Amino acid sequence: MKQWTMSIVVAACVIPFSLQAGMFGWMGKKDSGETTEALATNTVKRLHLKIADKAAEKELLQMTEVKRILFQERQVLLLVIEEKRRDLDNFDAAFTKSFGIRKDRNYRYDAKTMTIYEEVDKTGAATNAPGTAVETKLIKKLGSEPESRKFASLAAAKQLTQEDLIVLVRLVREKEAAMGRIDDAFKEKFSMSRDRNYWYDTSTMQLYEIVKLSSKGVVQ
Repeated sequence: MKQWTMSIVVAACVIPFSLQAGMFGWMGKKDSGETTEALATNTVKRLHLKIADKAAEKELLQMTEVKRILFQERQVLLLVIEEKRRDLDNFDAAFTKSFGIRKDRNYRYDAKTMTIYEEVDKTGAATNAPGTAVETKLIKKLGSEPESRKFASLAAAKQLTQEDLIVLVRLVREKEAAMGRIDDAFKEKFSMSRDRNYWYDTSTMQLYEIVKLSSKGVVQ
């Protein structure tokens, strides 16, 4: 059986978790004339734009729906990413408890001899940088086939989770890029800013900006 190298260092998959501004409150009015939901008591609406015709309205509402779907898909992906990160934490805890392995180090496992080695550069810092001269330090020799299978199973599961995480982060980036393109289209077609919130009244075809009031009741 061949030797194989495992990296315990988790891939850097940092993504923002703050909600993107400009998720518009398309509340409008139903055909019955009733508002679908009330505005917050600390906000007022300020007329932003009168939509020119039904074609423009259709485009506005379609763009809004696409962004809403992208936003929801992004939120689902973020939840899955959090789950994958918890899985990685659990794998790291299991490696530490069972094999004395730290998540910020690099290791090589020799399946033939059932031996775990740590790979360190000659300056003493763990690394996996290309071309770096490394030295091998014996960490643990596994005592049985079941222990070896447990180690290999944990390593494979962690590797798969890391790969899943990379794919998920890439998908989130794609959703964010698509939302950014829609924001650009909102700005170009309807002079809307991505850092503002809006309210659309379908009965009058008027687009309002939602403006927060200060504690003194003054528009901010």
